[in-house]
Amino acid sequence: MEGVSMGQKFFQLPFPTIKNLMGEVPIRSGIALVGDAKVGKSILATQLAAMNAEALGGGVIILNTEKPSTTLYDLWMKRLGWTDYGVVECLSAEEFLKYLGIDITLNYDKKKIAIEINDIDPMNSRLKEKLEDGVKVVVFDSITTPFDILAETRQDYPVRHSAQKYFLSSLRMLLKEYSFAHITTHHATYDPTQEKYITTHDSKGGKAIHHGFEYVLYLRPSKSNRYNRLIYIMRHPTLP
Repeated sequence: MEGVSMGQKFFQLPFPTIKNLMGEVPIRSGIALVGDAKVGKSILATQLAAMNAEALGGGVIILNTEKPSTTLYDLWMKRLGWTDYGVVECLSAEEFLKYLGIDITLNYDKKKIAIEINDIDPMNSRLKEKLEDGVKVVVFDSITTPFDILAETRQDYPVRHSAQKYFLSSLRMLLKEYSFAHITTHHATYDPTQEKYITTHDSKGGKAIHHGFEYVLYLRPSKSNRYNRLIYIMRHPTLP
Protein backbone atom coordinates (compact mmCIF):
# COMPACT_ATOMS: atom_id res chain seq x y z
CA MET A 1 0.00 0.00 0.00
CA GLU A 2 1.36 3.42 -0.90
CA GLY A 3 2.45 5.42 2.12
CA VAL A 4 3.04 2.38 4.38
CA SER A 5 6.22 0.32 4.54
CA MET A 6 7.11 -2.21 7.27
CA GLY A 7 4.62 -0.59 9.65
CA GLN A 8 6.03 2.90 9.10
CA LYS A 9 3.62 5.53 7.79
CA PHE A 10 4.72 8.13 5.30
CA PHE A 11 3.35 11.38 3.94
CA GLN A 12 1.26 11.41 0.82
CA LEU A 13 2.79 14.13 -1.37
CA PRO A 14 0.83 15.95 -4.11
CA PHE A 15 3.43 16.52 -6.83
CA PRO A 16 5.41 13.75 -8.59
CA THR A 17 8.59 15.85 -8.70
CA ILE A 18 8.45 16.56 -4.97
CA LYS A 19 7.67 12.90 -4.25
CA ASN A 20 10.71 11.80 -6.25
CA LEU A 21 13.01 14.34 -4.61
CA MET A 22 11.74 13.97 -1.04
CA GLY A 23 11.40 10.19 -1.00
CA GLU A 24 9.55 8.70 1.94
CA VAL A 25 8.80 11.29 4.63
CA PRO A 26 7.70 9.72 7.95
CA ILE A 27 4.53 11.38 9.17
CA ARG A 28 5.95 11.88 12.66
CA SER A 29 8.82 13.91 11.21
CA GLY A 30 6.40 16.50 9.88
CA ILE A 31 6.86 19.02 7.09
CA ALA A 32 7.55 22.75 7.48
CA LEU A 33 6.50 25.11 4.68
CA VAL A 34 8.37 28.42 4.60
CA GLY A 35 7.91 31.46 2.38
CA ASP A 36 6.74 35.05 2.07
CA ALA A 37 3.17 36.12 2.75
CA LYS A 38 0.56 35.08 0.16
CA VAL A 39 2.89 32.60 -1.53
CA GLY A 40 0.53 29.67 -0.96
CA LYS A 41 1.79 28.05 2.25
CA SER A 42 -1.66 27.73 3.82
CA ILE A 43 -3.22 26.33 0.65
CA LEU A 44 -0.49 23.70 0.28
CA ALA A 45 -0.71 22.86 4.00
CA THR A 46 -4.48 22.36 3.69
CA GLN A 47 -4.03 20.17 0.62
CA LEU A 48 -1.43 18.04 2.41
CA ALA A 49 -3.72 17.80 5.43
CA ALA A 50 -6.71 16.55 3.46
CA MET A 51 -4.63 14.04 1.48
CA ASN A 52 -3.00 12.57 4.56
CA ALA A 53 -6.11 12.56 6.74
CA GLU A 54 -7.81 10.42 4.12
CA ALA A 55 -4.81 8.07 3.94
CA LEU A 56 -4.54 7.80 7.74
CA GLY A 57 -8.27 7.50 8.32
CA GLY A 58 -8.70 10.40 10.72
CA GLY A 59 -9.59 14.05 11.05
CA VAL A 60 -7.72 17.34 10.71
CA ILE A 61 -7.25 20.11 13.25
CA ILE A 62 -5.92 23.48 12.07
CA LEU A 63 -4.47 25.94 14.56
CA ASN A 64 -5.17 29.28 12.90
CA THR A 65 -2.96 32.05 14.27
CA GLU A 66 -3.42 34.80 11.72
CA LYS A 67 -6.53 34.57 9.54
CA PRO A 68 -9.59 36.60 10.70
CA SER A 69 -12.03 33.75 10.00
CA THR A 70 -12.30 30.14 8.86
CA THR A 71 -13.78 31.11 5.48
CA LEU A 72 -10.69 30.30 3.42
CA TYR A 73 -10.16 26.94 5.12
CA ASP A 74 -13.82 26.10 4.53
CA LEU A 75 -13.47 27.01 0.85
CA TRP A 76 -10.27 25.01 0.38
CA MET A 77 -11.59 21.95 2.21
CA LYS A 78 -14.81 22.06 0.20
CA ARG A 79 -12.82 22.08 -3.04
CA LEU A 80 -10.74 19.18 -1.75
CA GLY A 81 -13.88 17.28 -0.77
CA TRP A 82 -12.85 16.87 2.87
CA THR A 83 -15.31 17.49 5.71
CA ASP A 84 -13.69 15.97 8.82
CA TYR A 85 -11.76 18.99 10.06
CA GLY A 86 -11.86 21.73 12.65
CA VAL A 87 -10.25 25.16 12.96
CA VAL A 88 -9.10 26.61 16.27
CA GLU A 89 -8.14 30.28 16.61
CA CYS A 90 -4.94 30.84 18.60
CA LEU A 91 -4.16 34.50 18.07
CA SER A 92 -1.56 34.98 20.80
CA ALA A 93 1.52 33.17 22.05
CA GLU A 94 -0.31 32.31 25.27
CA GLU A 95 -3.30 30.76 23.45
CA PHE A 96 -1.12 28.91 20.96
CA LEU A 97 1.18 27.35 23.56
CA LYS A 98 -1.71 26.61 25.92
CA TYR A 99 -3.28 24.41 23.23
CA LEU A 100 -0.17 22.21 23.48
CA GLY A 101 -0.27 22.18 27.28
CA ILE A 102 2.21 24.99 27.90
CA ASP A 103 0.89 27.58 30.34
CA ILE A 104 2.92 30.78 30.24
CA THR A 105 2.65 34.34 31.48
CA LEU A 106 4.28 37.14 29.51
CA ASN A 107 5.51 40.11 31.50
CA TYR A 108 6.09 43.32 29.58
CA ASP A 109 8.02 46.38 30.62
CA LYS A 110 9.54 49.28 28.70
CA LYS A 111 12.82 47.53 28.08
CA LYS A 112 12.14 43.82 27.60
CA ILE A 113 9.70 40.91 27.65
CA ALA A 114 9.99 38.17 30.23
CA ILE A 115 8.38 34.73 29.98
CA GLU A 116 7.20 32.87 33.06
CA ILE A 117 6.44 29.16 32.78
CA ASN A 118 3.49 28.13 34.93
CA ASP A 119 3.11 24.56 33.70
CA ILE A 120 4.17 22.26 30.87
CA ASP A 121 1.93 19.21 30.47
CA PRO A 122 1.20 18.19 26.84
CA MET A 123 -0.55 15.03 28.10
CA ASN A 124 -3.31 17.21 29.57
CA SER A 125 -3.66 19.55 26.60
CA ARG A 126 -6.51 20.30 24.21
CA LEU A 127 -4.41 18.92 21.36
CA LYS A 128 -4.03 15.63 23.20
CA GLU A 129 -7.82 15.48 23.56
CA LYS A 130 -8.22 15.97 19.80
CA LEU A 131 -5.70 13.20 19.11
CA GLU A 132 -7.66 10.92 21.45
CA ASP A 133 -10.81 11.78 19.45
CA GLY A 134 -9.27 10.58 16.19
CA VAL A 135 -7.39 13.55 14.72
CA LYS A 136 -4.58 12.27 12.51
CA VAL A 137 -3.28 15.51 10.96
CA VAL A 138 -2.38 18.73 12.78
CA VAL A 139 -1.69 21.98 10.92
CA PHE A 140 0.07 24.90 12.62
CA ASP A 141 -0.75 27.91 10.41
CA SER A 142 1.45 29.71 11.18
CA ILE A 143 4.03 29.65 13.96
CA THR A 144 5.31 33.08 12.94
CA THR A 145 2.45 35.21 14.22
CA PRO A 146 2.15 34.03 17.84
CA PHE A 147 5.88 34.45 18.40
CA ASP A 148 6.29 37.81 16.64
CA ILE A 149 5.38 39.78 19.74
CA LEU A 150 8.19 38.01 21.59
CA ALA A 151 10.89 39.58 19.43
CA GLU A 152 10.09 43.27 19.22
CA THR A 153 13.71 44.17 19.98
CA ARG A 154 16.99 42.33 19.61
CA GLN A 155 17.22 41.67 23.33
CA ASP A 156 13.90 39.80 23.16
CA TYR A 157 15.23 37.16 20.74
CA PRO A 158 16.14 34.72 23.58
CA VAL A 159 12.51 34.87 24.81
CA ARG A 160 11.19 33.96 21.35
CA HIS A 161 13.80 31.23 21.07
CA SER A 162 12.68 29.75 24.41
CA ALA A 163 8.99 29.82 23.42
CA GLN A 164 9.79 28.08 20.14
CA LYS A 165 11.72 25.38 21.99
CA TYR A 166 8.80 24.81 24.37
CA PHE A 167 6.53 24.36 21.34
CA LEU A 168 8.85 21.86 19.68
CA SER A 169 9.47 19.97 22.93
CA SER A 170 5.74 19.54 23.64
CA LEU A 171 5.11 18.50 20.03
CA ARG A 172 7.78 15.80 20.31
CA MET A 173 6.31 14.55 23.59
CA LEU A 174 2.91 14.10 21.94
CA LEU A 175 4.51 12.37 18.95
CA LYS A 176 6.01 9.76 21.28
CA GLU A 177 2.52 8.73 22.35
CA TYR A 178 0.46 9.35 19.20
CA SER A 179 1.02 8.69 15.53
CA PHE A 180 -0.07 11.78 13.59
CA ALA A 181 1.12 13.92 10.71
CA HIS A 182 1.93 17.56 11.38
CA ILE A 183 2.38 20.39 8.90
CA THR A 184 3.75 23.77 9.95
CA THR A 185 3.81 27.03 8.02
CA HIS A 186 6.28 29.79 8.77
CA HIS A 187 7.10 33.11 7.12
CA ALA A 188 10.47 33.77 5.56
CA THR A 189 12.21 36.36 7.70
CA TYR A 190 15.13 38.72 7.90
CA ASP A 191 18.34 37.55 9.49
CA PRO A 192 18.27 39.46 12.81
CA THR A 193 22.08 39.47 13.03
CA GLN A 194 22.72 40.58 9.45
CA GLU A 195 19.80 43.01 8.96
CA LYS A 196 19.37 41.76 5.43
CA TYR A 197 16.88 39.55 3.67
CA ILE A 198 17.79 35.91 3.85
CA THR A 199 18.71 34.00 0.72
CA THR A 200 17.42 30.57 -0.15
CA HIS A 201 20.60 29.13 1.37
CA ASP A 202 20.10 30.60 4.84
CA SER A 203 18.01 29.49 7.80
CA LYS A 204 14.36 30.45 7.76
CA GLY A 205 12.66 31.85 10.83
CA GLY A 206 15.51 31.29 13.24
CA LYS A 207 17.65 28.27 13.99
CA ALA A 208 15.28 26.86 16.62
CA ILE A 209 12.57 26.41 14.01
CA HIS A 210 14.74 25.60 11.00
CA HIS A 211 16.56 22.83 12.84
CA GLY A 212 13.41 21.71 14.63
CA PHE A 213 12.12 20.02 11.47
CA GLU A 214 13.85 17.38 9.38
CA TYR A 215 11.92 18.35 6.25
CA VAL A 216 11.63 22.02 5.26
CA LEU A 217 10.23 23.28 1.93
CA TYR A 218 10.69 26.87 0.79
CA LEU A 219 8.06 28.39 -1.53
CA ARG A 220 8.46 31.46 -3.69
CA PRO A 221 6.73 32.87 -6.80
CA SER A 222 8.16 32.10 -10.22
CA LYS A 223 9.72 35.12 -11.93
CA SER A 224 8.39 33.98 -15.31
CA ASN A 225 4.78 33.43 -14.19
CA ARG A 226 3.38 35.01 -11.04
CA TYR A 227 0.74 32.28 -10.78
CA ASN A 228 3.36 29.53 -10.54
CA ARG A 229 5.35 28.59 -7.46
CA LEU A 230 8.87 27.27 -7.10
CA ILE A 231 9.47 24.83 -4.25
CA TYR A 232 12.95 24.31 -2.83
CA ILE A 233 13.93 21.52 -0.47
CA MET A 234 15.73 23.48 2.24
CA ARG A 235 16.20 20.74 4.82
CA HIS A 236 16.24 16.99 4.37
CA PRO A 237 18.11 14.22 6.25
CA THR A 238 20.10 13.41 3.09
CA LEU A 239 21.21 16.99 2.43
CA PRO A 240 24.61 18.19 3.72
